[in-house]
Amino acid sequence: MLILDLTVVNDALPDIRTDFSATFTQLQWVLDAYALGLAAVLVAAGSLADRIGRRRLFLIGLVIFTAASLFCGIAWNIGILIAARLIQGLGGANLFAVGPALIGHVFTGSDRTRAFGIFGGVGALAIAFGPLLGGGLTDGIDWRWIFLINVPVGVICLVISWFRVVESRSETVPPLDISGAVTFSASLTFFVLALLRGESDGWTSTVIVGLFSASLVTAAAFVAIQLRKGDQAMFDPALFRNRTYNGLNIVTLAINVSVLSAIFLFVTYIQAYLGYSAWETGLRILPMTLTLFSGAAVATVISARTSPRVTLTLSMLCVAVRCCVSPSVYCSSG
Repeated sequence: MLILDLTVVNDALPDIRTDFSATFTQLQWVLDAYALGLAAVLVAAGSLADRIGRRRLFLIGLVIFTAASLFCGIAWNIGILIAARLIQGLGGANLFAVGPALIGHVFTGSDRTRAFGIFGGVGALAIAFGPLLGGGLTDGIDWRWIFLINVPVGVICLVISWFRVVESRSETVPPLDISGAVTFSASLTFFVLALLRGESDGWTSTVIVGLFSASLVTAAAFVAIQLRKGDQAMFDPALFRNRTYNGLNIVTLAINVSVLSAIFLFVTYIQAYLGYSAWETGLRILPMTLTLFSGAAVATVISARTSPRVTLTLSMLCVAVRCCVSPSVYCSSG
């Protein structure tokens, strides 16, 4: 549900614009509000889960996400839809932060590798199936069902999580670092908001420059707070002295920036430029869906039998090849 809601909305934007007489900026906010909500509290949610229990926060996040999905589906104007999308992102941040930790607590050794491989494969399928599912629901029923379908799924997930997910929390945790959580969330919010609005408002505009400046100031305040609190800090600065940790962050950022943006632009190109319907657009994404499905299965096997750096290297090579081939394909098809 979380990954789908990043991509499933793209196909429905023309219908949302028609129903609400929405402007282009408002349609952007339908997408941006969700991403902003995710980014704002992601790290703070992980820190809170260590204290109150990961399963408990996971259930809270599920309730928030499911309720927000309902309000997205019954929204009576574009403002309500944008606000509900923001709350969706806030609930989803709890799930993003806690889900991997719950998996890591239950599985060990090679089982953990396979579990995370399946976890990543499901996420990849969700990215690819988003346009197809969104197109089918939008053309076949109504755009509101791209959100309403989350409600029964969310209820089922709540039942499963209540009875099957094991509670876990850190054995030794410092007091809740409220000042650290506030400054970090504020810095990330300002930064993401500046990135989201920079193209439309102008990168050198007063608003965007002000947002970047506010992000730097609050980030500096966060670092100062973490250094002063030492062992009681929310975030351990020593993590950045770990080469593996830094490398994984760089690889994750690079892949997400290249792949997610490409999917969004690809869907927009097929629907807006080539003139296909939402459902027809989804069908044309199927080759990528099948590739993601088979790739996730292969990656799981490779990760279980070799070093993780082999899997990461092969993944980056595949992305690099795609980046080299895609421009020539687009030119020849254009």
